[in-house]
Formats: sequence, structure tokens, C-alpha cells
Amino acid sequence: MTTSISLALATLRGQARRLVSVLLAIGLGVAFVAATLATGDTFRASLTRDAAGSVGQAAAVVTTSRDTHGSGPATIPAGLPDAIRSAQPGATVRTVVTGGVMQDLGGRQGHLVLQTTPALSGTTTLVAGRLPAAPGEIALTESTAESRHLTVGQVTRLLPAGSGSTAAQGDRATVSARVVGVVRAGRDAVPSPGLPTGFAADRDIWAWTGQQGYRTAYVDTPASPTAVRDRVAALPAAHGLVVRTGEQEKQARVDELTQGSQILTGMLLVFAVVAVFVSALVIANTFAILVAQRTRQLALLRCVGADRSQVRGSVVAEALLVGVVGALAGTALGLALAAGLVRLSQGTTLDLGHLVVTPPAVVVPLLTGIVVTVVAALAPARAATRVAPLAALRPTAVTRVRRVTRVRLVVGSLLTAGGLALLVLGAQRHEMLLGVPGGLLSFLGVLAVGPVVIPALARAVGAVPARLGGVPATLAVENSRRNPARAAATAGALLVGVTLITMMSVGSATGTRSATEALDKKMPVDALVSAPRGLSGGDLQTVRRSGVVQAASLVSTTEATLQAGTTSSRSTVTGAGQDAAAVSRRQQLLTGLDDHTVLLPPTPGVRTGDPVTLTHGSRHVELRADVSADHAEAPVVTAATLTRLDPQARATAWVRLADGKDVGAAAEQLATDTAGIQGAQVEGVGIQRAEMERVMDIVLLVVTGLLGVAVLIALVGIGNTLSLSVLERTQESGLLRALGLTRGQLRTMLGLEALTLAAVGTLVGLLLGVGYGIGGAHALFGGEMPIVAEIPWARLGLVAAVALGAGWLASVIPARRASRVSPAAALATD
Repeated sequence: MTTSISLALATLRGQARRLVSVLLAIGLGVAFVAATLATGDTFRASLTRDAAGSVGQAAAVVTTSRDTHGSGPATIPAGLPDAIRSAQPGATVRTVVTGGVMQDLGGRQGHLVLQTTPALSGTTTLVAGRLPAAPGEIALTESTAESRHLTVGQVTRLLPAGSGSTAAQGDRATVSARVVGVVRAGRDAVPSPGLPTGFAADRDIWAWTGQQGYRTAYVDTPASPTAVRDRVAALPAAHGLVVRTGEQEKQARVDELTQGSQILTGMLLVFAVVAVFVSALVIANTFAILVAQRTRQLALLRCVGADRSQVRGSVVAEALLVGVVGALAGTALGLALAAGLVRLSQGTTLDLGHLVVTPPAVVVPLLTGIVVTVVAALAPARAATRVAPLAALRPTAVTRVRRVTRVRLVVGSLLTAGGLALLVLGAQRHEMLLGVPGGLLSFLGVLAVGPVVIPALARAVGAVPARLGGVPATLAVENSRRNPARAAATAGALLVGVTLITMMSVGSATGTRSATEALDKKMPVDALVSAPRGLSGGDLQTVRRSGVVQAASLVSTTEATLQAGTTSSRSTVTGAGQDAAAVSRRQQLLTGLDDHTVLLPPTPGVRTGDPVTLTHGSRHVELRADVSADHAEAPVVTAATLTRLDPQARATAWVRLADGKDVGAAAEQLATDTAGIQGAQVEGVGIQRAEMERVMDIVLLVVTGLLGVAVLIALVGIGNTLSLSVLERTQESGLLRALGLTRGQLRTMLGLEALTLAAVGTLVGLLLGVGYGIGGAHALFGGEMPIVAEIPWARLGLVAAVALGAGWLASVIPARRASRVSPAAALATD
């Protein structure tokens, strides 16, 4: 063992330059894993902090039965806190009151959520003024104050929600509240920071909303949380309420918040697996070529007395030492990348707070780098023991061309077919745990059969250059297929990178388009303007005159019975005007609409062309069905048809806001501009779309950052394998020079060989990446939304150009080095 370690250390000192690429591959792969784990830990910690910030160290938490479908009391009785104090002497009970009011905003009304004044924290801070301390005082969230143009010192008027217009209620229905502070509220203070929210004392909220009771009660006591929970739950005043320990409440809130984070978590998991996979391939290829280059050196060791175990041990020890150094450097780099990502997130809607590093985020990357490096070196180490001692006495190094065994072909074919079947199954069932292993297995199968597939493709791809490029091109194409194993290793390095980039490009484009389609189908407009009496043509012109409106159209709705054959159902029917398509974000919703047609979503027993009867009261209309998955979830007819069905149907305005406008601020401005419409209410339905798009943009930003590391790993593999492949043939290059090949022709030959293999790797990578991207999108997103495939052709064209350029550039330095060596010196190379 000592001899093996000594040999490994001597090799590292003497040939460290050759191991630089291995260190880069290990370091970048480990950095990817470390950054992924640390980012995931920080993301979960931030969610836990935000969800559980108000819980603090509470032993028990009482909430209303919001998770039991509305059964039980709507609020916590006002007498429960005193009952808890009596049952648990010494306990402190913190209560939270919530309610809704309408805010008078100068001739119009806006909904305002009121909540008990929160405690300030790291994420909930005071921007201006102070917190409410006296009756009649209110603090507003920063976004609310900005959108409603309110500052500290101003007085705002409030009235109970649903009480109608200010003028109709008179001064008795309104109360005045003085704005004393502006708060930047985190999720530890408010569950939905985007909602218009104000903070006030409990008694003021009760008086302003006309409702009594609490929303949440926190019990602080050093007693056993389980005992406190059971004691509180047994109180008569707690009947029908939800009572949990503090930890149970934290977990419930985290679970509620993380329902929408599964996509990000899944992406992080996929990236971690891909990082290890790519690193293992690059490391294995590198060690295989390094051992092949040192054939005579290893054979000489055998001649001077080293046995097989010592030679094998030296290679494994070398891999272990390199793995430790690379893993340590990669872990440090990964944590630094995660820290930078956390810093970049500050001030955004996905503020991660501070970096959280758990022991697994350090131990797992370290072990991954070391284990993967050693395992990847096992096969080359075994090959090193097969070098005969007499090989050291040969005058030239002979590059062996190994045949591809039938076992490898059979195993590779089975892996490819089985992996693809698993990937398809995962896509159909929308299960990532099936799709990801399926994709990896099929990719391993493709790499296994690479020595057969890649040379055949190289002949096809290089047919034209071989005819047009003269002797260097002919030699390049022949070299690209002469050694199948070497060709597969060279093209495989690029294949990994192109497949990865293409997969993520197609997957993200498909996910983005699918999410956009789903959002547009659910919320095809940016805003709705309504009034109790309905809107008229004159009101529509008022809406259109607003500076934030790009287009608007009147749309009416009514309740009707739909009869198609034996199928009968009650539904809300929408009547759309001729200009509604220009307002909708999804014009397919109205494709095919005319006065004789009703647009329907897929409905059991109803097909396109079937007669349909719509009935409202004593009126009915006969129409033809147009059934499509692109249509809205409720029946849609023309405005003229709806008037025939229900002349009294009230109209609302669909509004498309001007592009580039902030939806929340634009909705507030629209409400101001339509204040002249009696009882007008503006609903910014596009706010949810904009919020989801912002979240997706942040997710894609995180993905892009991590993807950059993965691409760097793949590019290191490309340059590494191509460079070592060229260096391996120094003597061969010298022989060609001796036979009359000029330096320029040698460089051209090596460049065209690299370019041919790069083209093969790029072509196969693009095909695999498109399939994996679409299949992965189905597995990852399919359970949440219908998947609409999207192939970003321009981006893939750029990927192909970069890949071919990288393949050429990877050969430049080795080719120049080979061309500078004289033929005699090259032939004498050890």
C-alpha cells in the first residue's frame, strides 16, 4: 500500500499538468452538487422562516378550521384566550385578528385586508413612520401605500366590505383612520404579501369590520407542547377549532407554502443527479486516456519489480488524492456560488434571506467527488494491470483498437430500450422518479453503443468534407472512425454537453409555454370592470379612455341549462362581442364563434356539430356545438345570441392592459379612471398571472445559473477528451509529417477530425435533448398543467454553432503542439 501511494505521489508531481482537466471536472461537478444542495437547504429554510415566523416558540397554536372545508366556527371566540389562561396558568396568549373592509380612494373603492399589527423582524421592517399605538391609527404595507398614493399623516376612510358605495351609505357607515406607518411585510407577517393590507389594533379591526373573534391564537408557555395542545383542545370554547403544537403548525404552514415549490425542488434534484453523472463520465474518460498514455511507464514499473496490485493501487491512490483535492475545492466553490445566488435574490419576490449550510450540503458533495472519482478510475486501473512488462521494451507505443463486445452491445441496447420505456412511462404518469432514471439509463445505453453508432455516423457526416477537403479531410474522416472507442469517447464528451443544454432549453421552453397557455386559458384578460347595474356602451368608452388600457370589450354572462342529446347541465354562459378576441390573451378561446355556434370544452356525450339547446327561463336558442380543448371551461356564445337568450344579462368589461405596465399599479390606475361609473369595481385578474410569471422567471434564473455550471463541466470534458486524444497520437502525427504532410495540413486534419466528431455528437445530442426535454416536461409539469411542446429553434441553432466551435477550438492547442514537434522527435516520443 505504501508503495502504491509513493508511486501515485511521484506521478502527481511529475505529470500534474495532465491532471488539471480531471481536477476541473471533479471541482465543477462537486461545486454543482454543493451549490444545488445549499440552495435547496436555503430555499426550504426561507420558506420555513417565512411560514413559521409568527409562530415563534409557541407551545400550541389555535386556528380556525380553514382546512376542513369551512366546517366549524369562522373565528376564534373572544373568550378563548381567558379560558386558555385559566387552564394553563402562566401562559401568554398572543392573538391575531383579520378582516376585510372597503377603502374609499377618492370616488372609488378598493378592498383592504386588515390584520393585527405584527412584530418587526428580519423580513418585516418599518419603512416610514411607526406602528399603530392608539385607536384610529393604521399602518399600510409598502406596496399598498405606493399603489394607493398614501403617505404617513394622511387620513383614509374605511367602510365595511360589501356595504355598497360611499355615497349611498353616508358618513355613518364610514370611519376615518390615520396612516401612521408604512411596513415592508414578509411572509412571517402576512400570508400573501401581494394583497392590499393594513395593520391596526384588534379593537379597531372589530369596530371597522363589524366582526368579533380572532383568526389565530398562539400559546406561549414552557410546558410540554403536547400537553398544552391537548388541554386547549379539550376546552369547550375550542370546539370545532384546529389546535396544533407549535411544531405541527409550522410544518402545516410550510406544507401549504411548498405546494407550489415542487417544480423547483424537482429541478434541483435533477441537476444534482446530472452533475454527478456528467462528472463521472468526464473523469472516467480522462483516466482511461491517461492510463493509455502511460502504457510504457506502467510496463516499465512492472519490469523493475512492481506487481499488478501495486500498479493498480497506484492508479486508485492517484484517483483518491486527486478526488480529495478536487472535492474540497469544488465544495468551497459550490458554497460560494450558493452564497452569491442568495445575495442576488435579496430584494426580489423570492428573497432567500441568508445562506443556510447543513451538514449534508458539505458531506454529500465531498463524498460524491471522492467516490465518483475513485469508481471512475477503477476500470482504467484494471486496464493498467494488463500492461505486459515487455511493452516497455517496444520502440514505439502501439495504440490498440479494441473491438466492441457483443455483451456491451446487448447491454447497451437493453439499457436504451428499457430507459426509453421508463421515460415514456414517467411522462405518461407525470412521475419524475420514473422519468429521470429512465432518461439516465437510456443515455447510458446510448453511450454504451457509441463505439458502433458514432463511427457509422462519422462516415455519413464526413462524406462531403472528405471529397472536398483533399488529403487532410480524407485522413480526418478516416481517423474519426478508425478507433471506435476513441471516437466514442471524443464525441461522447460533447454529446453529454449538447444533450444537457438541449434538454434544459427544450424543457424550460416547453414548461414556460405550457404555463403561459394554462394561465391564459384560465385568465384570458388582464382586468375586469363591473358594476351592480352592469355596464353600458358609454361606460365601455370610459374604460377605453384610460391611459393604461390597450383594448376593452363588453362581455355578458347568464345562467342557463345546456341540453345536448341526453346530456343536460347547468352552467354560466358567456356572451362575447366581436372585439373580445382582441382583448383576450388567448384568442383560441373564441376561434369559430358565430351566432349559430356555442363553444364548449371537451364534454362527455357532445361532439362538434351536435345540436345544443340553451335555456334560460322561458327562452331558448338552438345552436351547433364546437368542441375543443382550446375553448374556455364554460360555454361561450356571441353577444347577440346571449341577448336573445337573456335580454337582461348584465355586461362587464374585459380589459387588456397596455404592454409593459405593472398589472397591480395599472389596475389601481384603471380604478381611478373609472371612478365616474357608478359602483364600478376593478378586478385585476392578471395580477395572479403576473405573479406566477415572476416566480417562473426567478425559477428559470436559478436554473440558468446552475445550468451554466453544468455546461462548464461538459465543455471541460470536450476539451479534455479531445486534447488527450490528440496527444495520444503524437507518434502517429510524426509519421504523417515524415511522409510529407505539412504543419498546416496536420493542423487542418486534426481540426477536421475534431469537427467531424463534434458534428456527430451535436447531432445525436440535439435529438436526444429534444426527446428528453419534452419527456421531462411531461414528467415534471404534466401533473400540474397540460403540456404544450415548444422547441426553441434559434436557441438550438446557437447551441449547435457553439458546440461545433468548441469542438474545433478544443483541437487548436494540441494540433499546434503536434505540428511544432519535428518528425524525428515525434517518432521518438515515449
